[in-house]
Amino acid sequence: MVRENRIRIMTAIAAYEKRHREELSGTDQWFRSDYIGVRMLKNGCRLTCGYLIGFAFYIVLHFEEMLDRLNSMNVLDLAENALIFYGISLGVYLILTYVVWSIRYYQAEKRRRTYGRLIDRLEAEYQREEKEVPSTGRRREGQNRSRGHGAGNP
Repeated sequence: MVRENRIRIMTAIAAYEKRHREELSGTDQWFRSDYIGVRMLKNGCRLTCGYLIGFAFYIVLHFEEMLDRLNSMNVLDLAENALIFYGISLGVYLILTYVVWSIRYYQAEKRRRTYGRLIDRLEAEYQREEKEVPSTGRRREGQNRSRGHGAGNP
């Protein structure tokens, strides 16, 4: 019975590890602020690259309008509008990134605690089994198993 419980717990641990492998290994190495900060930095860089590519496409698609703005010396107005739009986009995107990765961090922490409880249950089963084995499963030294006599009796 004890071994069946231990096998069930080990199976549950293996299934849990397989299902949540990335989350279990992701949050145990980071503080919450570092975990979220790194993701915000990555996403900020991605947004900046995407914004630059999009702005380049906009310039290519509206090239004649850009040439007219260059001729009329209205470049500062274009740059100001582009920077304002970039700043607003970056702010909204970083707030969303913070919220999403905070939720993911807390979910991963919850799963890590669940995983820890499964490991504790397995350890308790091992300890319970160690306590039960000496009282039920071991024979006294010197007993003859086939006849049921002690070591001194033929």
